Amino acid sequence: MRDRSFFTCRGSDFARPDFVDKAIAELTSHHVGMFSLAETQLFAWTRELSALSPVASSHPDCTVAFEYMIPRMGRRVDAMVLIKDYIFVVEFKAGETTYPAAAASQVMDYAFDLKNFHEGSHERALFPVLVCTDAPAELVRPLKVDDGICCVQRANSSNLLEVIDGTMDCVRLSGGPFNHKAWLASDYKPTPTIIEAAQALYQHNTVEDISRNEAGLTNIMRTTECVNAIVDYSRENGRKSICFVTGVPGAGKTLVGLNIASTRRSEGGRHGEDTAVFLSGNGPLITVLQASLVEDQQARNAAECEACRRMGGNESCDTCFAKKTKRQIEAEVKSFVQGVHLFREELFTTDGPPPEHIAIFDEAQRAWSEQQLSYKMKTRRQNKREVHKSEPQCLIEYMDRHENWACIVCLVGGGQEINKGEAGIIEWFKALKDHFPEWDVYAPDSIRGENYLGDADLKTLAPNTTQLDELHLAVDMRSFRNKNVAAFAEAVVSNEPERARELYASIEADYPIYVTRNIDDAKDWVRSMTKRPSDRYGIVADSYGQRIRADGILVPMDFDAVKWFLRGRDNIDSSYFMEIAASEFKIQGLEIDYAVVAWEGDYRYHDGEFCHHRFYGDKWQDVHDVMLQRYLKNGYRVLLTRARQGYVIYVPKGSKYDPTRPPQYYDETFEYLLKSGIRPLQAETNFNGEGARKPMERTPRRRQLELCNMSDNWLRQLRSVGLWFFVCEYETVRNWRGSSEELLDRLFEKGFDSKPTGTSIRISCTKALIESGMDERALLYARDSKRLAKEHPEAPEMALGLLTKYF
Repeated sequence: MRDRSFFTCRGSDFARPDFVDKAIAELTSHHVGMFSLAETQLFAWTRELSALSPVASSHPDCTVAFEYMIPRMGRRVDAMVLIKDYIFVVEFKAGETTYPAAAASQVMDYAFDLKNFHEGSHERALFPVLVCTDAPAELVRPLKVDDGICCVQRANSSNLLEVIDGTMDCVRLSGGPFNHKAWLASDYKPTPTIIEAAQALYQHNTVEDISRNEAGLTNIMRTTECVNAIVDYSRENGRKSICFVTGVPGAGKTLVGLNIASTRRSEGGRHGEDTAVFLSGNGPLITVLQASLVEDQQARNAAECEACRRMGGNESCDTCFAKKTKRQIEAEVKSFVQGVHLFREELFTTDGPPPEHIAIFDEAQRAWSEQQLSYKMKTRRQNKREVHKSEPQCLIEYMDRHENWACIVCLVGGGQEINKGEAGIIEWFKALKDHFPEWDVYAPDSIRGENYLGDADLKTLAPNTTQLDELHLAVDMRSFRNKNVAAFAEAVVSNEPERARELYASIEADYPIYVTRNIDDAKDWVRSMTKRPSDRYGIVADSYGQRIRADGILVPMDFDAVKWFLRGRDNIDSSYFMEIAASEFKIQGLEIDYAVVAWEGDYRYHDGEFCHHRFYGDKWQDVHDVMLQRYLKNGYRVLLTRARQGYVIYVPKGSKYDPTRPPQYYDETFEYLLKSGIRPLQAETNFNGEGARKPMERTPRRRQLELCNMSDNWLRQLRSVGLWFFVCEYETVRNWRGSSEELLDRLFEKGFDSKPTGTSIRISCTKALIESGMDERALLYARDSKRLAKEHPEAPEMALGLLTKYF
């Protein structure tokens, strides 16, 4: 097992005269070649070593691992300090004079990641420590270990030893013998979301850094090496080639494409003409990836500027790499990730080849047929033109303009065509056979059968195809808890209840799947299952249904993917509010951690088989077109494979008073899902994870209150109170024993309101929150509110103090 840190040493090593120079040299050697080494980083390492020196002197048997990789996030913990059987997760902010709430959340997220994905940490307590080197000293805060993770301790460069020793004095561990080397060598098994993976790869991390060290990673590396070998052969021998990469849903096809594009995008490519572009016709995927990369790069640049400011460096701003405008960053990102339709347009507006010799097409099965492309081009408002080619033919023709060599990589999901005009993979082979027979074709043996070629045969379509098993990804990495989730979804939508029941029995202990008729229970369940602050949940629903609107859930066409996938719990358009559902078109290629899957009446079960319908106008219409039936089935396959950690299927009860939602449209579907083995979400299932499934890697479930229901009445009451008032006056209202008039007079004098009426409303709502038991949830919300922290930096600490004191 390779070391995930840049540099690891014993505490006794710090006493060596040349230790600092050797440590800096070792850290620098790992840093060079990954990304530019700024002066701020050298400054930060020097301060870290200075702050850790007293700790090492006092505990010479400790182990310190510098720059320890957190794979899911593509980031590194500044230092892991292992003392006896204590594990300290230490994050430094060199030159910082305060203790920012965002930095505390960052180190806490590191601790959660270790607890959930690092095998050596499952049975151990973790102690996150935020070290702001120039901040005022604080005493050891009241310690509270929740689910094996302590609350964040704060220290500066002078009292880090005091904080660590104080922590060990307050918390006595009985975890048994602890081998530091074995902990460092423990398997790390994360699976990042595609957004996290794109951010990490864009920052020049490797796919080995961010992926789990299991069959999934082995499969991905095997496929990546195979594709790279095809690219290198094509370049060295002046060949034009196309290779097809297949895989089950969530196997990492997009990750393979992003990995290849990122490793070949540096300064003109390794060979001057080796650059690659990642293309997709999936609009929401491209929009979300581009926005996330831009926002992440802006945040990193801002952090670099802030670190530089703290160390007093401001002379070289004009030439600093971190001084880039948003427009400059967007331009760089778009050269890495582009929409395939814009790329295709260059075929018609220029006579030359594209600048890239390698084009990676994600979800190639969704490329348009000749009929669809012709229709789209003729009906555009601008630049209408006659086109009698399929989209695959256009894309190959554009790459074929290169005189020497070119390579196309098609990432293919079998059975995932979900929209009108999506030709499927067979259209690529037809274009190659009819127009580009000289191209070399590489494909895995898995390209066969209904989900790929229908009744056609690969040997007939492309007789000279070189078949390579390495081009197939067989392990589902999205559903990292259990590899059979995709197979279970396939059995469910294909009317194979017996096979589904067998698969369900093999996954339910690790990957929870339930079915319910109560939408509120479904929402409560996904909220309660979430553990990490960065976990995301939401509702997904098929676009052909639309009658889920009766339950207060919209499936809009003008869906804002950036807000839904990237915004936080305080944004009403985010997935967390569970008011807007993502359709199969919006979530394909993306993912969330937990999902409510709404099963509408469009793909309903009746008399032993699935019937196909779509809601149009004010009534249901039967779907007779075979392709549309296939799209409908594929849409539900997509919905059932979008959750990384579990989902609950919601089947509406319907209404005998609503002719568009009669109960019989849904009852048989519900019974079919039960017949497929899916357990009902019973009322006795308490939504703290007990009885739902085994805790992930033996980790206990966090409290339900850690994540808040943003649309409940309690939040409206909290908004009436005002977060700042609630934090400031919570203790006063909670402990008040005098008359209401005296309390009103006392709080009105503090100047929160211009009229006593406003203060009276604040007090009554605060009392209502306390009496209903929602005050802990409100304090948690206040503690994590970025807006409140920005307006009142001391507020998160005040809220945390109240939580510690009263809960």
